[in-house]
Amino acid sequence: MATFQLDECLSARKLLRACAAEGVATVRPMPRRLKGSLDPTILATFMPAMSPLLTVDAAIADEHCGDIPDHHPGIVIIANAPTVPQTMTVSIAQRILSRLKKDFREWHRTDLRNSILRVTQDGVEVSRVIDGSLQGRLVISFSELNWTEKLSEVLRENAANA
Repeated sequence: MATFQLDECLSARKLLRACAAEGVATVRPMPRRLKGSLDPTILATFMPAMSPLLTVDAAIADEHCGDIPDHHPGIVIIANAPTVPQTMTVSIAQRILSRLKKDFREWHRTDLRNSILRVTQDGVEVSRVIDGSLQGRLVISFSELNWTEKLSEVLRENAANA
């Protein structure tokens, strides 16, 4: 079973219970010792680990790409689309994740290594870090035909560059 590491904002009981009820992936809440830690500390702790980081910190990759190694377990950023001027909440994050999981049924079995995904109401942006900078931004709209195949292919390519 896949395991995901939640950031502090997503470590709400509501999300933990919902994921446990689905039973397809394990989610770990942010360890108490890291609560309130800055992004470089979070990245230094979780990037060497085996589990992808699931976060609502929309700027983590842009602002701290120098703290993300080229080879890492993956980062999934849940964010509002640019056209949605709302504050991100756990409920909104759950809706966005539900949309992804409904249409991309293999999400929990997909190798996310070396990929940074920004998932919004509209689609997925995939990039990766190479030598401390974000590279290869690819935007895939949920309205595109075969978007799941396109996403799977770019994730396979990123994971193969381990």
